[in-house]
Amino acid sequence: MKYNSRFFRSKKLLPYFGGKFYILKHLLPLIPEHKTYVEVFGGGATILFAKQPSDIEVYNDINPYLFNFFDVFINHFEEFYTLLLTLPYSDYIRKYYAETLDEGNNIEKAIKTYYLLRTNYCRILNRKTGFNRSFLTIRSYNQKRKYLHYFYERIKNVIVENKDFEEIILKYDTPDTFFYLDPPYLWETRKSKAGYLNEMSNEDHIRLLKLINNIKGKVMLSCYDNTLYQQYLKDWNKKEIISFLRANNLKNKPKVIETVYMNYMPPSQNLISLDKKINNSNPIQMGLPK
Repeated sequence: MKYNSRFFRSKKLLPYFGGKFYILKHLLPLIPEHKTYVEVFGGGATILFAKQPSDIEVYNDINPYLFNFFDVFINHFEEFYTLLLTLPYSDYIRKYYAETLDEGNNIEKAIKTYYLLRTNYCRILNRKTGFNRSFLTIRSYNQKRKYLHYFYERIKNVIVENKDFEEIILKYDTPDTFFYLDPPYLWETRKSKAGYLNEMSNEDHIRLLKLINNIKGKVMLSCYDNTLYQQYLKDWNKKEIISFLRANNLKNKPKVIETVYMNYMPPSQNLISLDKKINNSNPIQMGLPK
């Protein structure tokens, strides 16, 4: 299938809090030339789907549910898809899957992960249990299923890993590698205080910051800015994107500033374009908060 950037910039395989779906148009122009792409904290793989394919692409996430889902989706797609087609949208099914999430073979677990994420079940992603309120309709659920083949064709050659960030970075580090990092944000900077299933301590953040200051590859890192990151990344290029939070029920959603650190100089025309958008346009919406 021919790569269709417009499709992947308008649709998501998985809903994922903290995802960068709503600021893709600001992030994609900042991606440098590379041969190997590694999404270190993969989540819903938003950037991976939306960017132009690379020679080698790697999805990594320490979350066992997400790892298993992508591993099955890529390596057992037809079995996954055939089984999914037999499942209607049902509150009974989603509640049953929530109670039996860790039961069954890997394909069955992947089905449960997809089904539950599509119906706003929290525990797969963070420590908070239960369902968020869902406005998913039967029609919407069925429409999302019919797009799955497009997502499969885009990532069928992607390598799927389930490793600590340090191990994955060292494994794939070369001068031709581009790493995108969207780690769990520092606790004190978060707008939502729901913890991740796999958290990062301040010591882990320091370990990450020290590591990326001493590698060969190019790095783009997303965060809410803070003194720790400013200290370790003071010599990096830095861009700010003004955006709205989407993870609350308030009518007037608060603004936040998403900071992007880069250890390389992005193409000058894209840097200028981004500055103009930040200064002259209305804030855009971002994914659910870290």
